[in-house]
Amino acid sequence: MAKVDRRIVKTQQSMKKAVIELMTEKSFDDITIQDIADRANINRGTIYLHYQDKFDLLDKLIETHINELGELGEWACKLDWSNALVPFF
Repeated sequence: MAKVDRRIVKTQQSMKKAVIELMTEKSFDDITIQDIADRANINRGTIYLHYQDKFDLLDKLIETHINELGELGEWACKLDWSNALVPFF
């Protein structure tokens, strides 16, 4: 497996965190690429190096969360039913 540059991972994480924070403050339709860039402390061009637009960024964010929930579900299925509920509550 190819080694991923930690700078890339850190940049992508800061963009995703910025989108989540901004969505707590205003509607996704009102969020601009510049808002995301300012919050993540990066240039607008950096966002376009990683994502096509803000919708692509949101799509990747949702995809990541769905995959994490799937992994959590698989892990929970291997446990006793009472212990499997702990991560969800």
